[in-house]
Amino acid sequence: MQEDKIKQQADQMLKQRDLITKQQGDQQGAEIKQQGDRMKRIIEENRMLLKVLGRNDDRLVVPPLEFIMEEFEKHRINKKHWYSLPFYSHLGGYKMRLKVEVNGYSNVCVYVCLMKGEFDDELSWPLNGTITIQHPRKRTFGFSGNKPKDKSKDVIGYDLFYISYAELYKEREKFLINGSLTFHVSEVRT
Repeated sequence: MQEDKIKQQADQMLKQRDLITKQQGDQQGAEIKQQGDRMKRIIEENRMLLKVLGRNDDRLVVPPLEFIMEEFEKHRINKKHWYSLPFYSHLGGYKMRLKVEVNGYSNVCVYVCLMKGEFDDELSWPLNGTITIQHPRKRTFGFSGNKPKDKSKDVIGYDLFYISYAELYKEREKFLINGSLTFHVSEVRT
C-alpha cells in the first residue's frame, strides 16, 4: 500500500513537471518568436536604409558613416532643415540621426536626434553619450536625451556645433565640396 501511494505521488509529480516544462517551453517559444519577429523588422529596416545608401551588403547601419547634405545653398535659401538617414549607435544600440538647421541668417547648426528604435526597452535612459564627427575637423561632442515616446517625433539632444556662414564661405574648399556639406560620423559612445 505504501508503495502504491508513493508511486501515485511520483506519477503526480511527473505530470506536474511535464506540465510546467510544457508551459515554460511555450513561454520560451513565444519569447523566441517575438525576438525573431523583431530581428526581421530590424533586418528589413536595415535593407531599406542600405538600398537608399546604394549599398548591397547586409550590415546594420552603424558608424563609421558618411552623410552628404546635397544642394546646401538651396537649403539655406529655403531655410529648410536637412536630416541624415537614421543609424544606430552600435549593434543593439540607440537609434539616431543628424539634423542640420540652416536658419538663413548667420549659422548652420548641427544636432543629434534620438529616434524610437528597436532596442529602446533594453537600453538605459536617459542617454548620455558622445559622438565623433569630422566636418572638416574631427571633433567629439557630448549629448543626452530621453527615451523617444513615438516614432513620429525625434528627441533633439544638444546642438553639437555651429558653423558660421562667414567661416563656411571663407573656407569653402574645406566645408563645401561641389555645393554639398559632408559629415563623417566615426563613432558614438554611450
